[in-house]
Amino acid sequence: MGDLLDQPFAFFGHCLGALTMYETARRLIHTTRISPDHLFVSGARPPDRITDQGQFEERVLHDLLKLAELRISLPAYAQPDDVFAELIRHFNIHATEQLLGDPELRQLMLPVIRAELKRASNYEFIPEPPWEIPITCFAAKGDPYVSRKHALGWGRFTNSRLQVHIREGAHFAVVDDMA
Repeated sequence: MGDLLDQPFAFFGHCLGALTMYETARRLIHTTRISPDHLFVSGARPPDRITDQGQFEERVLHDLLKLAELRISLPAYAQPDDVFAELIRHFNIHATEQLLGDPELRQLMLPVIRAELKRASNYEFIPEPPWEIPITCFAAKGDPYVSRKHALGWGRFTNSRLQVHIREGAHFAVVDDMA
């Protein structure tokens, strides 16, 4: 990224990708004193709320406990494929069945999703003062993972402007509702 830091730039992160976005911005700011002009988050809990346990987690646990393949001793990201597939169905993403039904896509994407869940499960938030970077947050009324409170929680990370757009849709509304 070094060759590009002399130009204006913004970061975008969806779901757990927003955690990667946040940490990338944080490390960039601390190592170069250069910051993005804007942060865009979608379907994402703020970094200090990644490990929240709420209705979404209760519903997932309730449903997964019904599966014989569930390994209680393993974290969610290390579950057998069929259990893991059931877990990601809970995010209510339209393309999930396509992903799970295509062996090539499934083989490609499940390790990536597992890695993101592992990173989030092991994440340790480091508090710091809010940045002078505006944040725009996209959330959906039907998102089972991200609440209105989570969307508004991104305001703790900026001393600039927070814009929150809550639309109809589910977890992947940023794609389903492009307009």
